[in-house]
Amino acid sequence: MKKYNLIIILNMLFVLSAYSQNSAIHLDGIDDFIEIPSKVANFDYNEDFTISIWIKPALDQSNTKNHDNDFLEKWDFEGSYPFVMRYMNQKASKDSTGKIIVGRYDTEGNNPMLLSTKKISDGNWHNIIFIKDKENLLLYIDGKPAGNLVDVTKATTKNNSPLFIGKRGPNFNFFKGEIDELHIWDYANYSATEKMYNKLPSEDGLLASYNFDEGIPNGINDTEYKLHDYLKKNDGDLINFELDGDESNFVVNPIIFKDTSTTTITIRSPLSLVNNRKNVTDNEIFISGIVNSATPITTITINGNIVSNFQSVTLFQQNFSLTEGENKIIVIATDKYGKKTQTEFTIVKDEPKINTTLTELPKIELGRRVALVIGNSDYKNALKLKNPVNDAKLMSKELTKLGFTVEALIDGTKAQIRQAIINHKNELLKDSKTTGLFYYAGHGIQDKKQHNYIVPVEANMNNEDVIEDECYDIERLLLNLKEAKNDLNIVILDACRNNPFARSFRGDAGGGLAAVKTPPKGTFIAYATEPGNVADDGKGENGLYTEALVKALREPRLKIEEVFKLTREEVYKNSNEKQLPWDRAFFLGNFYFNVK
Repeated sequence: MKKYNLIIILNMLFVLSAYSQNSAIHLDGIDDFIEIPSKVANFDYNEDFTISIWIKPALDQSNTKNHDNDFLEKWDFEGSYPFVMRYMNQKASKDSTGKIIVGRYDTEGNNPMLLSTKKISDGNWHNIIFIKDKENLLLYIDGKPAGNLVDVTKATTKNNSPLFIGKRGPNFNFFKGEIDELHIWDYANYSATEKMYNKLPSEDGLLASYNFDEGIPNGINDTEYKLHDYLKKNDGDLINFELDGDESNFVVNPIIFKDTSTTTITIRSPLSLVNNRKNVTDNEIFISGIVNSATPITTITINGNIVSNFQSVTLFQQNFSLTEGENKIIVIATDKYGKKTQTEFTIVKDEPKINTTLTELPKIELGRRVALVIGNSDYKNALKLKNPVNDAKLMSKELTKLGFTVEALIDGTKAQIRQAIINHKNELLKDSKTTGLFYYAGHGIQDKKQHNYIVPVEANMNNEDVIEDECYDIERLLLNLKEAKNDLNIVILDACRNNPFARSFRGDAGGGLAAVKTPPKGTFIAYATEPGNVADDGKGENGLYTEALVKALREPRLKIEEVFKLTREEVYKNSNEKQLPWDRAFFLGNFYFNVK
């Protein structure tokens, strides 16, 4: 008998281990729900957040008293709520049925409600992500933009309601279907849209995380009363669940949640490693770098010694003593789950050479340099921006110091931008050895075909079909540069902000810019953040990107690639690892901004 009981227990443990990675909760749409204490995710009107949740709605909802069913709510009758997330059921209009609606409400009647552009009434699992980023509300479905809206809440959005999974506060609008993988962050976490399958999200800014792995799928789970927060902070109560069978119980989720995250180690110093080797004559070398990881890093070591961290666990720096000959440097980052990532390089310490004559650094010729700088802030029909004009003035001043002849255009119309680019091309045509630079700060958008556009200050777009009429195509800019036939053109686009006209667009045209597919030969192109992502306008007098770029431009005798690498690292650090600038080189040879 004891042996028989042991076999049963072992079989149950096997089932649990086999399925716990992929279990979800099924709600019957009648009366069952999950209630989490009110302290979690009680965001105020001025607080950013990100909510990621997987849902599989039943095609026919049981509760159709209203036209929506609530799968995640921080709502009651108190008059305000930080967020609601709802599925539009069969009672909604034909155009709305199967869509998602998210919204907020404050105590002064401001109630931004965002309806998704995509339907999910197909009987499949879908990832829903709701982001508040300052004045913007953004919705993503399966990692793709599904709508955005200006957050007009101005008064408090907090309340004393619990967080409900599967119903609206006072026992109605119950949701029928399956739910899994709920994660809540206290900042605008755009990387969540790329890591939908990440089972264990980064704890940086993570407030609560629910994996719905408590029970045996479709088994008897009548001893389970809690939904456990993996951070062990905010457990929820299972209310009215039968916890037996395939309704109102834990069920199998066939989606395999893979950890797609990778850890990378970038060495910032020493620079100019060739085949991971560098020759020096110093007795000591300064080593610094950055670790980028989706999971928390616990230790960073250099040759087995734990590194002292001055700013955060992902930044490291240390002086390293050298011996004659080869010195192998091994940097290892270990995350909280014991996964190790390693990079290594070799520093060769040579005998110092005694110079009998005074030598100078090789002379770098300073050829003709011309720049066109445009900054647009004072938009007539779109969200005004604070920093682009300041950024354009700062860049103009710095480029002038570096030997550029600068033409600056502030708050340019389409006609003015077109003429300024033609004038710029004519300057480049005067000498093929001229280095050209084009800098733009302001609104920039991409269309459904992933064409990028500069948005003039007078642009007025009530739908995406008029983009070409209202905006200036960046492909046209690149064609002008190609026609100039000079050796090098540098294109800098600090225009990766949210699409200010997104509400008038039907499809996925949205925040950020698309990667340029075929830049002309002789081009170096740089974005304030990676393609498809959005950049911060900045809280000071200048944007994060331009401020960091100007700082890097002042460093003497750096190649252009090194200047933008320093810029990238500075922006990534100062944005709390949310903004990663992007650049690509399509030219031969070397270029130095500062030759002093």
